[in-house]
Amino acid sequence: MEPAGPQRTATIARAGRRRRSRKLVAVAAALALIAAGQEALFRWVFPLPEVGGFNRIHYQMVARSHPNVLADARRGLAYNRLRFESLPDGFSEVHRLNLYGFRGADFAIDPPRGRRRILVLGDSIVEGVGAPESGTITAELARLLARDGEDAEILNLGVLAATLPHLTALARDALAVLRPTDLVLVLYANDLPAPPYPRQFDRPGPRFPRRVARRWVPRVVELLVRVARKEPIDRRWPHATTPFFAPVPDPSNPWTGSSGPPAGLDATLYRAMVAGSINPWLKEQSDALPGMLSHRFDTGGSPERYLHRIDRWCRSVGARLTVAYVPFCGVTHPRYASSLVQLGMARATAERLAADPIYCRQDAMIAEVCARLGLPLADTTAALRRAEAGGVPQYWSFDTHPRPAGYATIAREIHPALVTAGRNRRPRPDP
Repeated sequence: MEPAGPQRTATIARAGRRRRSRKLVAVAAALALIAAGQEALFRWVFPLPEVGGFNRIHYQMVARSHPNVLADARRGLAYNRLRFESLPDGFSEVHRLNLYGFRGADFAIDPPRGRRRILVLGDSIVEGVGAPESGTITAELARLLARDGEDAEILNLGVLAATLPHLTALARDALAVLRPTDLVLVLYANDLPAPPYPRQFDRPGPRFPRRVARRWVPRVVELLVRVARKEPIDRRWPHATTPFFAPVPDPSNPWTGSSGPPAGLDATLYRAMVAGSINPWLKEQSDALPGMLSHRFDTGGSPERYLHRIDRWCRSVGARLTVAYVPFCGVTHPRYASSLVQLGMARATAERLAADPIYCRQDAMIAEVCARLGLPLADTTAALRRAEAGGVPQYWSFDTHPRPAGYATIAREIHPALVTAGRNRRPRPDP
C-alpha cells in the first residue's frame, strides 16, 4: 500500500493538468468565437461584389453629377447615401444605394429559385426622386403583386440622369448578369425623341467576371489582396449623406459664375438652384420640354430600334419586355402651368401643354411602335390625368417628378401588364 502522501500528490497533479487542459480548451474556444465573430463582422462591413464591372455609375451622365460622389468611375457607387431635395416643394429624401449602386436592398446575382425576378429600368422616375423608398414604383408593384399572392423579387434599376442609350446599355448588361423573368422599361417624356441608334448595340456586350467564392479564405486576406491589386474596397457602414446637387461655386452646378437669374426665371427659385436645394437644371428642362413633346416623329426620333434590340436581348434569356410611358407633368393638368412659368417657360406654352394635342405626340408614337413590335405597353397618361382631375396632384409643382401618389398611379397601370406576362412566361434557356 502506497503512502498517503505520494497518492495525494499524484491526485493533485492530475487535477492541475485537467484544470490547465480545461483552461486551454476555454481559451481556444474563446479565440475561435472571437475569430468567427470578427470574420462575420468583416464579411458584413466589407461585402465583395459577385461580379466585377456591373455598377450604376456606367449608366448615367457623370459630368453633370456631384464630383464628390462620382469621382472614380472604376470604384463606382456602393452604399452611398445621396440626398435629393426640392425645398420649394418641401421634400428631402435620402437614397440608400446597394452594393451595385442602385437604390434599395442588396440582391444576389443569381435569380432566386422558383421566384419571379422583375427588373424595372428607367431614369429618375424609376429611382423615385421625390419619394421615400417605400413610395417608389418598384415598392408599389411589390405590394400589388403580393396582394395577388405572388412573392416576386422586384429590383429598382432606376438611374438619375440616364438617357435612352444609357438605359439600353443597362438593359443589355442587366439581362446578361441578372437573368430576370421580366424587364419593365419605363420611358419618361425627356427620353424622347430618341437620339440616333448606336451601332455598338448590334455587337456583343461586355463580359462581367464572376468572383470565385472561397469560403475558407478570411475576408481580411481577400481585402489585402484587393489593396495589392488596387481594386476598390466597398464598405457597408458608415457613409455620410451627400447632397446630389452641389451649391455654387461647383462645376456641376450650371449657375456657377452667373451674375443673376435669367429673364423669366423666378428669383426665389434661382436662389434655391444656386444653393443646390432644388435641381439646378430645371430651367434647361423648361426650355427644352415643349419642343420634345411636340416633336414630329415622321422626321425621326423613334425609339423603335432601341426597343427591338432590347426585346431580342430579353428573348435570349427567356425574359418578357414590358414598356411603360410616363408623361411630363404639364400635359396632365393645367395646375402646373404657373409653376412652369416661374421656371422660365413662356406662359402661352405652359398653358397650352394640357390642352393642345401637339404635346401628346410621344404617347401616340410609343403606342404605334409597341403595336408593331408586339410589345405590351402601359401608357400612364390617361390614369394620371384622371387622378389629377379628381383633385389629387400627381407631381411636385417645381421639381416636376411624381409625388408618391403619382408613383402609385404609374405602378397600378404597369401591374396588369405584369400579371398578363406572368401567365405567358417564356422558357428559360440554359445558362
